[in-house]
Amino acid sequence: MNNRLSLCVGAVLALAASSCAQTEQRMAPKAAAAGATRVALADPMMVARSWDSALQGQWRDPKNVARDVYRHPLETLAFFGVQPDHTVIEITPGNGWYSEILAPYLEPQGRYIAAVVDPAAVEEGRAREYQQRGKTALEEKFAALPAQYGKAVVVGYNPKAPVFGAAG
Repeated sequence: MNNRLSLCVGAVLALAASSCAQTEQRMAPKAAAAGATRVALADPMMVARSWDSALQGQWRDPKNVARDVYRHPLETLAFFGVQPDHTVIEITPGNGWYSEILAPYLEPQGRYIAAVVDPAAVEEGRAREYQQRGKTALEEKFAALPAQYGKAVVVGYNPKAPVFGAAG
C-alpha cells in the first residue's frame, strides 16, 4: 500500500513540477500588474551548489539515486520553492528518498522534520511493528550521518488526529 501511495504522490509531484515553468510564464504578467514581487535569493549560485551537493551526496542510497530520473527531485522541489532557510515537514517519509536530499540541503540554515506515524497510536500487531521499523530505520539513518542529518528530527503523529507541531 505504501509503495502505491508513494508512487502516486511521486507522480503527482512530477506532473506538478513539469508544468511549473509554463505556469510561471503565464502568471508573470498578472503578478507584475498586481505589484507582486518574487523573493530573490541572496546568492543563487550558492543555492544551486547546495542542491547539487544534496543530489549528488555520497550518503544517498544508490537505489534512491537511480529513481531520480523518474522523480525529478530538483524540478519538484524548485516548483515548491524550497529555500535553504525553510522548515520542511515531510509526512510519512518512507525509506527516506526525499530525506536524503532535503535534510542535507536544509542542514546549514533550515530545518527538516520527518513526520512518521507514531507506532503507539496504532493498534498492537503487524501495523504497529511496521510503523516502528520505519521510524527506527529513519532515526538510525539520521544518527549514522550527523554531518548530513544533524538537525533532522523525527516526530510521531497520530493518523486519526494528526498534529505536526504548534501553530506557526
